[in-house]
Amino acid sequence: MKHNKHHLFFKHFLTLIFCSALCGLLLSANVYGDTCITCHTDEDLLEENLAEVEKKVSEMQAGSG
Repeated sequence: MKHNKHHLFFKHFLTLIFCSALCGLLLSANVYGDTCITCHTDEDLLEENLAEVEKKVSEMQAGSG
């Protein structure tokens, strides 16, 4: 009987911890409003992070002489 009480306690305790962690993750993802969609559709941020396109040169033109 004693073993079952401890097992039941830890089962409820782990369930509580899991639910708390899940709620924390869900809330922290939306608190700041920074989601993948927000970053990937922000035109100013996209322009700021654009890389310059390098012109590809054929092997015949590249290198010395």
